[in-house]
Amino acid sequence: GLYTPQLMENDKLREIAPDIEQN
Repeated sequence: GLYTPQLMENDKLREIAPDIEQN
């Protein structure tokens, strides 16, 4: 799908808090 800067931010957050699941 589309990989936007917002999703990249979420990816960085995911490293810190794997809880975060937003696609």
